Amino acid sequence: MALVIGVSAHRNIKPEAAPQVSCAVRTVLTDILRLRGNNDIVTLNGLAEGGDMLCGQVACELGINTMVVLPTTKEEYLSADFSDDGIARFERLSTAQNVVKTIIAPDAECRQKLTAQEIKDYRFRQQSLFVAAKSDILLALWDGTHSDMNVNECGTAFAVRAALEGKSNGAVIAVFAPREGKAYIGQPNTIRFCLSGKTHGYYDEYAEIPERLKKLIAN
Repeated sequence: MALVIGVSAHRNIKPEAAPQVSCAVRTVLTDILRLRGNNDIVTLNGLAEGGDMLCGQVACELGINTMVVLPTTKEEYLSADFSDDGIARFERLSTAQNVVKTIIAPDAECRQKLTAQEIKDYRFRQQSLFVAAKSDILLALWDGTHSDMNVNECGTAFAVRAALEGKSNGAVIAVFAPREGKAYIGQPNTIRFCLSGKTHGYYDEYAEIPERLKKLIAN
């Protein structure tokens, strides 16, 4: 079976940090490819502007298969959340040779009487839950700000919590990604990891593939 690597990332990563974050993502994916011994890997990625597209670009360059997971129809998704440049990048990455399929996250159709913003948040929440649940490893481009898992959460911190607490066998690899307008302490290329089943906050330094991840990746 393919190793599934989910992607969850901030949209507003600081532009000056993006090259270092991209380098760290390449390090992680190259390490996994080397240990896996083949390209039996697939990433799940919404290809939102920002960190999703950064990961999508690296996966494309490395020839790693990608399944695009949308929270709603492509037309609605692009019309609500993308700049003109973002739409062009989405079209290029979503039709690249490494893309095997595009799907809408299951249960993303909201039938409750909610406001437009609440419906949007619900759909993104379902997308995050789907990616976290289906991933062996969640690759998170994240500034370390934690989520309280409340009903309105739908971002990267929510996906990290869902991946760690929603399953007993899996892991999160977190690449520190500072966001625009947010104070931060740390280096944008810092990589940490945590095994599923733990609560947030217990992250270990990543230096190549940690021994505790090797069995998960190699199987």
